[in-house]
Amino acid sequence: MRKIMSVLVVSLTIIISVFCNSTYSLAATDSVSDTTELKNVEQIRQTVTTYPNVKSTYLYNSKGEQLQNVALSANTNLAVNETATINNEQYYRVATNQWVSSKDVYTYKMSLLTIRTKDNDFTSLIDAHGSSVANRALSANSNWKIDKVVEINNKKYYRIAVNEFVDAKKVVVVK
Repeated sequence: MRKIMSVLVVSLTIIISVFCNSTYSLAATDSVSDTTELKNVEQIRQTVTTYPNVKSTYLYNSKGEQLQNVALSANTNLAVNETATINNEQYYRVATNQWVSSKDVYTYKMSLLTIRTKDNDFTSLIDAHGSSVANRALSANSNWKIDKVVEINNKKYYRIAVNEFVDAKKVVVVK
């Protein structure tokens, strides 16, 4: 009975600490201690997507340790409500004590618009990592439907297809 009560108290302490975003230390009867420190925790309203060309995106606990048997598939969209610094890196909270590294996702805003390329011969495309897309370009004065506005390498881009983005400065918004 004492062992069960100890586990309940430890579990309750962890739950309260996680929801309150506080640092906690536990000293259990078996001399097990756990210290979790989340820094710069902020409440946010953000949407993120895992990279389409990465098969699995790993999740981490609040200590930055990779979780076993849980991952996000390619091109998964998520609404996140917290960001924190874990081991000097930025993470987004996707579930209770489940965090995704900001390096493994890109942020976006939903935006259903029609854009038109400018009067160039062709308008080049990049992928979500900022690399040029080979053998693909948009023809001059062509219209395209977009669904996401993203920032890649500190520049604004529109998503025209999965993992294909056009520089916002190279197009005009039609509607």
